Amino acid sequence: VQVIMAESSRDRARNTWGQKCQYGFLLRGMMFTPDGDLYLPMATRKPSGNVYRYYVVNKNQNMGAGSVTFCNLPAGEIEKAVTDEVLKILRSGEMVHQCWTQITEMNPDLSEPEAMVLCFRNTATIWNKLATQAKKDIVRTLIRRITITPDGLDLQWRFDAWGALVGMPPRNTVGNELLELEAA
Repeated sequence: VQVIMAESSRDRARNTWGQKCQYGFLLRGMMFTPDGDLYLPMATRKPSGNVYRYYVVNKNQNMGAGSVTFCNLPAGEIEKAVTDEVLKILRSGEMVHQCWTQITEMNPDLSEPEAMVLCFRNTATIWNKLATQAKKDIVRTLIRRITITPDGLDLQWRFDAWGALVGMPPRNTVGNELLELEAA
């Protein structure tokens, strides 16, 4: 006890936070119950060395188990479900259309169907190679909030921020170049 108390409270807090953060949680601070209770990321390391990551409702953590009807969620499964939704958006035709100029600059001989196939085939591979922080940045750019409901996930997208992700033009300008060509 004396050794612990000899350490400053700031150092103890920093060490505790470092231990909690050592397991990357993709959705930290983004998940809520319908009542607005925050899901907290938690991890447990068993004597066998296995690490179990999960999200716990804040009230269950602070007021005791059973104080909220929502249960703990396994981090891997919930993060995979959100990642699948993000990849669906990144693979969408609109996203590919927004990147089309950059794709043709890199390879002018590539046809649009070939580009679509490459984008669909490579999105998951590229995602899996990204660092955890890059994944977090992309998810936070695309999603404002995740609400866990009895029916599943309710994702609140940041449609206004999508342009920052791919450098797309402002809203309602896609297709205007065709109208300008017709008018000329």
